[in-house]
Amino acid sequence: MALNISILSAIDWTSGLGRKFRRKEGESTTIRETIIVNSNAEFENLVGRFDLSDRVRSRVLDVPPKDTQLAAECGAVWNEEQNAFLVPDGMSEDDFQEWWPKVPEDLRDSQSRITITKNGRRAEGFLQGNDMGQGNDSIATPLMYLAFPAIGALTLFLVSLIGWAGWAFLLTSIPYFIALKQGESMKEALKALVLLQWIPMGMASMSKMSALGMGGAAAGSAGFQAYMAFFTKALMIGFSLVGVIFVVCLVAAASHPHRGVIGGTAARFIQAMKWVGIIVVALLVSQILPWGLGDAVPFVLACMYAMQFAEGNFVQTGARLYLQNNDNNLGTQGALVTSHVKAREQQAQNALKDTTPLISVARSLGHLTDKGYGYSPDLGTVMMLSWRDLTQGMIIFGAIGSGKSYSLMRPLARRFRRTSLALATKRGMTGLAGGALIVDGKDGAIITDLEGLFDIVVKPGLSVGPYEGLEPDQIVKALRGASGGVVDENSKLWSDGGDAFLYHTGIILKALVEHEETYRAWCMAKIDGLEQSHLLLQLEERKLRKLGQDTAEVEERLAEVVQEVGLYSCVVESDRGWAYTPMHHAKLLASVESVIPTGTLPKPNPKVMEVIKYLGLEEPDNSLEEEGRAAHAAYLAAYRKRQQNEPQTIHPDLKRPMSQLQSSLEWALREVPDMNAEQRQSFTLNSRGLLQKLLRGEKLRDGNDIPWHSIEKGEVDVSKVLYGAMVGLFLPPTQYGEAGEMMMRLLKQRVMNGIKARGAHGDKWRDALPGQVEVMLMMDEAHLLLTADDTDLFSVSRSLGLMPVLATQGFESLEVAFGSRTRAEVLANTMQSLIAFKSSYNTKDYLIKRLDVAMLTTFKQKTRGIDYKGGLDNYRHSVLNDPNHPHAAVFDKMRLEGAGRLTALRVDPATGRRWRIGAEDVIGQDELARDIDMPTGGKREVQPLFAPEEYQALLEPRGHAIVALNRAGHKRIDLAELVPDLD
Repeated sequence: MALNISILSAIDWTSGLGRKFRRKEGESTTIRETIIVNSNAEFENLVGRFDLSDRVRSRVLDVPPKDTQLAAECGAVWNEEQNAFLVPDGMSEDDFQEWWPKVPEDLRDSQSRITITKNGRRAEGFLQGNDMGQGNDSIATPLMYLAFPAIGALTLFLVSLIGWAGWAFLLTSIPYFIALKQGESMKEALKALVLLQWIPMGMASMSKMSALGMGGAAAGSAGFQAYMAFFTKALMIGFSLVGVIFVVCLVAAASHPHRGVIGGTAARFIQAMKWVGIIVVALLVSQILPWGLGDAVPFVLACMYAMQFAEGNFVQTGARLYLQNNDNNLGTQGALVTSHVKAREQQAQNALKDTTPLISVARSLGHLTDKGYGYSPDLGTVMMLSWRDLTQGMIIFGAIGSGKSYSLMRPLARRFRRTSLALATKRGMTGLAGGALIVDGKDGAIITDLEGLFDIVVKPGLSVGPYEGLEPDQIVKALRGASGGVVDENSKLWSDGGDAFLYHTGIILKALVEHEETYRAWCMAKIDGLEQSHLLLQLEERKLRKLGQDTAEVEERLAEVVQEVGLYSCVVESDRGWAYTPMHHAKLLASVESVIPTGTLPKPNPKVMEVIKYLGLEEPDNSLEEEGRAAHAAYLAAYRKRQQNEPQTIHPDLKRPMSQLQSSLEWALREVPDMNAEQRQSFTLNSRGLLQKLLRGEKLRDGNDIPWHSIEKGEVDVSKVLYGAMVGLFLPPTQYGEAGEMMMRLLKQRVMNGIKARGAHGDKWRDALPGQVEVMLMMDEAHLLLTADDTDLFSVSRSLGLMPVLATQGFESLEVAFGSRTRAEVLANTMQSLIAFKSSYNTKDYLIKRLDVAMLTTFKQKTRGIDYKGGLDNYRHSVLNDPNHPHAAVFDKMRLEGAGRLTALRVDPATGRRWRIGAEDVIGQDELARDIDMPTGGKREVQPLFAPEEYQALLEPRGHAIVALNRAGHKRIDLAELVPDLD
């Protein structure tokens, strides 16, 4: 069996006896195991994310199959309903911490911030710059020193056996000499070779010759005389060495006066004297040791230098760490440093409870992580949002060509459909588990690129009813939506008046359509009844004739029935007079506008009077003469008879006091004629202009060449979005003008109308409206399509299952759309998630205000921190590590000389000079060329998350964006890369 002996096994053997008597339970059995355990413990203490746990406190446990028996033995109870182990009542969940559920993957931040250790101490007191780059001195370095005296002793032994050929063994010192030269310096390697090998060999040779002399006269006084001669010689050498050391110390004191005496030159001189005394005494004692042991004393003394070196390194490292710990305080900045911890714990708990699908958004670039921001993800972490998070809204800012559509919106739509399909499959649903309405307010490019994704794409050739499913007030808001429902204060009077014309005529038009349909249905039912009566009367007539009785009365009744059928048939067979379309809306508006001038008071247009009579509004008595009063009395008597005999000819809303229809009809009957002619024309010009935009949509026709503005009910139902369809509106204004824009607003309003209707059921709308699902509303160039009503709806979108995703070029676009910076801020702030690409100056001001400030690490002021990452970046970018550099061979030699060390140099407060422990005060050229400076001057201070100059610089690359997500109710912010193929 081969003998396997190493330094570690030797140490194990020497320490084995003591360990047998004092070993504690759980203590390592070998030195190797001890080193591994201690190293892991130190690493765990220093490198990690200690403010956040990777598990969520919960009574519902995530027990792996291998631990099920152990969990049951510990007291956990299996729950069939939740298909998991639960912590029973009466027991603390802290006892089951190892089985707490894992934090969702996108919230697991483990990247070390290097501000505090796991034990809560400052990291600067445990870590040097060089530890991050190349590591500290190897534990094998003392062994390199031990090799020199060992080789020297073996060489003398071989010389005594084989003569001068034994000196060749000294060549084995070369590898150790090179190792010390590379690890320390040429100066240190030469010093070790001379002090630890050559001098001990010379002393051992001198001691041997003295021993031979003593041995020749051991029986007489000559031996004592030889020893005294050696003693005298040793003292002379010792005092000479003391003198040399004293002179060196005095020269050092003169050349470095600022070091002082106490703790400087004097301390070093006293330390040197101690070692001189130890060496002299050891040499004297070696002359009287038996069995030739004195020959080994010089080598034993040389081996002690390895211990001195290790101890010196240990002391110097400790001193450096102590100074770093005093000068830097990144980990101890008060409550703001840990203010995020509780919020992040709540975030993890909320995210674990959220079972809705996750959608990837971006990949973090670690910008705020480097600054120690508590809500930033690790470098490379995929930032995500769940469907529930998305119901709180997302707004996207990005200038033209910044990549917001390509990098974010299109991938987001694809991921939404993919997750929707997966969720539907999981639930056993047909179709999708989430609907989407996607609109491009400008050129329709996003619809074209995603066309294969849609179930319905609204475009010319399909039959579309503009007013279908909309109430008059919603029509007004949609038509007025080009300005966000808000106009300039100087023209507010005229816009409000125009909206009033649209609204009241819309109410009247809807009532006309409803009344006509209801009355026609009643007439049809009446005809059916009369035809049945006619048949019975005919049978009665035949019966009377057979009996020879008089049939005159029956025949008279038959004539009346035939007459009534004829009257009702005229109603049923005639064409419809009104339809709920923009065309008929414009027709009614023109009738209301056309007031008949008279000598006294203007009168409503006769067509308006026909409408009023048709609906059954009681006309007021405006007569000023007796003849007029008599005519009105006759009219009133006929109206009362109509109410009594033909109530179906009167709209039901007119039977209710103060109904909206009654108000609108009285407005058309009284207020409009009373208006000043110029005022009335201004109002109608404003409202008529909005309707004319729809009527000018010449290209918007169905397959039968019927224009959309004349279609009441179309074959395309965008409200299917509420039931899981994905619908795109391809009506770009660049192709279809303002009519396309108006149609997109009206169709969007129809979907929003369905979302609003859910509010009647609160959070129970899913149960009350079977089949309805969550809906994503994605709008590119959203400022062209938004209305003031949308802001109110978005504020409650979470409970209604609406996921608004709005993209606009800049914050000023919202200001223009809403006519006010405050209203624009209300909408933008309602969107809880924000993504900003390269955008305008006004947008930057808004982002600075919204993202606010936090306590971050900066490197602006001196002696307040160490930028470890910055030091590593300097090391990585150094030409020393460039193998393709023209001077790569020179840099190889520089590295062999020790170049490339990372160092943080302290500034002496008294002299203002930089210094290192164990090195010169003034840094020489060799040190400047060898060392890579660790940037210092870091400080934890409250500042904006992104400095003003960073917005332009960091967002310049296409696809880079500031991503501020509202993930599980809390912030998740960083500079990120939007990768279209992130999935």
